[in-house]
Amino acid sequence: MAQTLISYDRMNKALNRSARRPQKTRRCILEAAGRLFAQHGFHGVGFRDIAAEAGVSLQMPNHHFGNKKKLFSECLRHVFSEHVDLKSLLEEPLRSGGKRQARRAIFLKSRACFLAVNRPAGPTSWCGALLGRALTENLVESLSAMQEGFRPAREWFAAALQRLRPGLTPQDFLLWYISFWAQISFYSTARVAILARMGRKEYPRPFLLHAADYFAKSMLNQLET
Repeated sequence: MAQTLISYDRMNKALNRSARRPQKTRRCILEAAGRLFAQHGFHGVGFRDIAAEAGVSLQMPNHHFGNKKKLFSECLRHVFSEHVDLKSLLEEPLRSGGKRQARRAIFLKSRACFLAVNRPAGPTSWCGALLGRALTENLVESLSAMQEGFRPAREWFAAALQRLRPGLTPQDFLLWYISFWAQISFYSTARVAILARMGRKEYPRPFLLHAADYFAKSMLNQLET
């Protein structure tokens, strides 16, 4: 009887491992594809490259995602859900108060968004580069993924800017919001050129902290001119 229970236990564990394996493979492909897309762009990467980077068979990327455009979009969703979680970062609504409190909150959240996307060297430093690629390559298939991922920021800042500047028109907010993400993505899209001028391989943390402060102040200045 005991041997039978042990056999069932081993069988259940094996089934559980098998059930988890597709998710693990899918995640490996997303991470590998994200790194490659960030470095080489959408058109510079093929399924063969992705399979080799992920350590899976050539059929796996197609099996899990169907085509490269869908994989690119899913890489963006993966970044927003696992690495650049704007929803958690901006889940706390702006507290009641006057313009001074609103100004301070906008500064802190702008700075936090900058640092969430632009990170120093590390296993997730490629995420900002991937978002920069998506913004510049502008693939139709990835637009919905970008809109979903950026929605928490758009909603939070729309409410906050109205607190700071009551009567701000939708057109003025849109111009500010586009400038917001354009400036953040600049540090990703121009990363190679900036690092070459600095004589470095990665952004030093003090540089990014200073850049985040400068960015946040500049976004506030746009609201006050």
